[in-house]
Amino acid sequence: MFYLSLSTNAHPSLDLAQFTQALHNLVSGNYLKPSTVLSHLSPRDKHIQYETEEKKKITGFPTAKELREAKEVAQSKLKREEQEAEQVGMVSLVVSAPSQSHHQMLLETKGQGPARTSVQ
Repeated sequence: MFYLSLSTNAHPSLDLAQFTQALHNLVSGNYLKPSTVLSHLSPRDKHIQYETEEKKKITGFPTAKELREAKEVAQSKLKREEQEAEQVGMVSLVVSAPSQSHHQMLLETKGQGPARTSVQ
């Protein structure tokens, strides 16, 4: 587990904006993943649970084909959950009256280049 220290005593030359930008880059680059309720359960335990649920749906004596299908359904459900968990994005905060330099920084980080103004 990693902790990001925002104390100015630890790094006096770095300010909060640099820490925020570094954290944003780590999250947007998928180096850091959000913690969800589902991520606290072992994938193996979830797979066993889903497989057991699928086996309970089978009536009578299960055939090898039905058992294989139950395993495949459990595996696909687990993969779908993992993909949905990765789709969680960052929440944008609305800041009242952002400064021009802040606006330019946002455009540059999005790859749109510096902001241009037209003179009329």
